[in-house]
Amino acid sequence: MGTVGLNWQLAGFGDFNNDSMTDMVLRNPSTGAFEVYNISNNSIINASSLGAVALSAQVAGFGNFSSLGETDMIMRNTTTGGLEVYDIANNQITGAAFPGTVGLNWQFAGVAPIHAPGASDLVLRNVNTGAFEVYDIANNQNRRVRGL
Repeated sequence: MGTVGLNWQLAGFGDFNNDSMTDMVLRNPSTGAFEVYNISNNSIINASSLGAVALSAQVAGFGNFSSLGETDMIMRNTTTGGLEVYDIANNQITGAAFPGTVGLNWQFAGVAPIHAPGASDLVLRNVNTGAFEVYDIANNQNRRVRGL
């Protein structure tokens, strides 16, 4: 498949160039830089820089949060709890949005289509109580929070 430097960590997978093939995003933990690796037939065919994001932001997951049908990246600031959605199309960040803040006592449990098929919802778990919450994010906005 190809070799990538050891100073890069896997951030996640999605279709970032709209070719219906799964691509890979890596992050450099020293600089905060992101790169997209387009994959076809088990080979890396292209690499593109997405730029850098502050090291205080952690990747929470990938899904369709913009409702545009593309794969987006959602991150959380580990100091403030602020969420940031990055719209990605054609291997570039095409937009960013702030859907709100999540208390630091909530940790990410995953991204899943909880409220409707094809939707991307953010699932969190309270580290103190064990409770789960679902954040329905559409058009890069938090539409509703509900417990499971």
